[in-house]
Amino acid sequence: MRESFRRAVRGMARTAQRNRGEKVTYRRGEQAVEIDATRGASEWTSEEDGAVAENWKGQDFLFLGEDLVLPSGRATPAAGDQIWALEGETTVVYELVNAGPDGRCYSYDVSGQLCRVFTQEIDTA
Repeated sequence: MRESFRRAVRGMARTAQRNRGEKVTYRRGEQAVEIDATRGASEWTSEEDGAVAENWKGQDFLFLGEDLVLPSGRATPAAGDQIWALEGETTVVYELVNAGPDGRCYSYDVSGQLCRVFTQEIDTA
């Protein structure tokens, strides 16, 4: 039963990527891999001493975790990694930030397959 659920999630993710996804480049230092990802968005508030310090809006990217295979091997997203995405004629650089619900830069769905990374735009290339 669990394997059937995992196949269903993988199939839904691939369908979403075909219909709404795009090719992006996931980078960690000099290592890079092209993956299919679907855009999402997050908003969060940082607090300092119980007071609101800043409100943030971020660009999220969703992809199958099994697709994140760098030249050094399968990888887990890490803060500071980058996603390079084409927007029109411009390549926009996003950096993974620790802004997820548990303070990490990524989260997985209940099946452990669909990965969501939390990013902020940092540059254009």
